[in-house]
Amino acid sequence: MIESDGIRGYLLSGDSIYLTDYDMARKRLNQRIEELMKTTVDNDAKQIVTELRNLHTNFEDISDSAIKFKIANNEAS
Repeated sequence: MIESDGIRGYLLSGDSIYLTDYDMARKRLNQRIEELMKTTVDNDAKQIVTELRNLHTNFEDISDSAIKFKIANNEAS
């Protein structure tokens, strides 16, 4: 499963099982990005991996905000 599947499933259903999938996919991608950074020697390639890391961090921030909004919305109902 990829992160977007987990976040989408949670936001649509409110079922926290999707958050478990999201967290596992998130950790797996973070690990792979770090592995790429360690094994990449070319400066241009390192710059691309850094940009990938930044984009992923932005995705995580937006996803975390959406999760918090869904939790607050469900508790308010």
